Order: sequence, then structure tokens, then C-alpha cells
Amino acid sequence: MHEQHHRTALAAVGVRRLRRRGSPQGLVGSCGDQAPAFRSKRYTIDKDKKWSQVEAQDAGWLLLTVQGERLGTEAVRVSETIRTPGGGSGSTVRLLTDTVTVDTMAMGHPTGATKTYDFTPTGTADVPVWILRLGNGVFVGVEPELSTPGQDTALAIKKHSPFPHTAVMSMLEGGSKNMAEAQSYARITYEAMDSSYAQGSAETVAAKIGTLLHSLRA
Repeated sequence: MHEQHHRTALAAVGVRRLRRRGSPQGLVGSCGDQAPAFRSKRYTIDKDKKWSQVEAQDAGWLLLTVQGERLGTEAVRVSETIRTPGGGSGSTVRLLTDTVTVDTMAMGHPTGATKTYDFTPTGTADVPVWILRLGNGVFVGVEPELSTPGQDTALAIKKHSPFPHTAVMSMLEGGSKNMAEAQSYARITYEAMDSSYAQGSAETVAAKIGTLLHSLRA
């Protein structure tokens, strides 16, 4: 399946999971390395406790095909179960897109804990934002991975949203690595070091999203 089809399927499955479990946090996007169903490359350990890597090579494409078919089938199945009162007549459907300019820095490659790190801003970048309103609910999507331990950024967006139903999605339309909240930089966490966004970027994006959400509600 094409990459876009994968994202669509993942989003549908994620929404279904949110509806079932009532997660107060965000929805993960196209980040298959966090909990893959199949692994083409894996590690094994023998009786002498020695590690080795096993690679499926070309056979791994079969795993990709199966995964794509499973995701696509589930996406279709979920879409067929959606029912709206009155056939959905009168419900507001609107897509709003915008960008937010934030400070950037050199992305690191953390290999372990450290007590010092240079988070000096080196430039700026535009962060795309997508907001889809469906009646009294909204889906908010951003490219970066809002992967902080407590999902503080996603929770802040939900808390200040004027809509009764708000879902925040990371890594929409691809990914651009981590966007950590301010305290992660003070604590020198993995998310902060593994980011190309400077301190304060997450808060800037969240504030912009809040403004956009209120404009949609007006």
C-alpha cells in the first residue's frame, strides 16, 4: 500500500481505539517502530546468551503486504460502522490548515543520559497544522511527534479546546521527530535531545492551535 493509505488506516484504527478506551492523551500517527505487529529484522539470543540479528530480507515484503491488507481492511470495517443521527444532515464539516513559525536547533543523536547539552536555537521552521471539524468534535494534527512522557502538549490543547470532543494526532502527513515540552529541555531528556525544535516550540504550536480552535467555534 502507498504511504498515504497506511496513514489513513492507522488514523482510523487509532480513532476506534480512542473511542473504545477513552484515552485522554493523543493519537500516534505513522510511527510503526513503536509497536510493530511484524518485524523483518529481529534479535535472537542463543543458549550461551549471545545476541545475533536475523533479517528476513526480501521475504520481509510479504510482512508489509499482510500488514497493509490488515490495516486497510480494518479501516474499511470501521468506516462502515459509523452512524450519524439524521444521516449527518446539518453537521459542520470543515478543514482548516495553517503553519506556525518556531525556533529550531541542531538535532542530536542521544546514546545515553547526560548532564549537559547545547540547546541553542540556530534558525526557524514552519510547522504545518491541520484541524478537521466534524460537528462538535475536532481532530488536530501536527507533523512532529508529541511524544513527551505525559503528553503535556496534547493534554494542554485538549484542555483549552472549546469543543467537547478533541483528538490530537502526532506525525500527521509523515513525521519530523520529537517536539518536547519546555520542562524536557530543563531535564535534558531524550525527547529534547532528539529534536530539531528549540525550547518553547511546543508551547508556541499549542497556543496557535488554541487560537485556531476558537476561530472554528465562533
